[in-house]
Amino acid sequence: MKAKKAKKIKKEHLILDVLQQYPETFDIFIDHGIGCIGCRAAEFESIEQGIGMHGIDVDKFVVLLNEKIALKPKKAIKKTKKVVKK
Repeated sequence: MKAKKAKKIKKEHLILDVLQQYPETFDIFIDHGIGCIGCRAAEFESIEQGIGMHGIDVDKFVVLLNEKIALKPKKAIKKTKKVVKK
């Protein structure tokens, strides 16, 4: 029986597809100054095309995206703080 292969983002994937499937990657695009994520080009541009136009190393960018989606959500520790009114 084969183990399931982890999904990976590739530079050939469309920007909009990545953002829709992995919304947690949004901050990586923003942190790198990629504001075109809201424009129509994101619908048909691959990561390689869109990121490459901004002078960013595409391969390193894709590594960051894959690291982000590999992180498993941690269980939130519920902390309660009492607010004291003065």
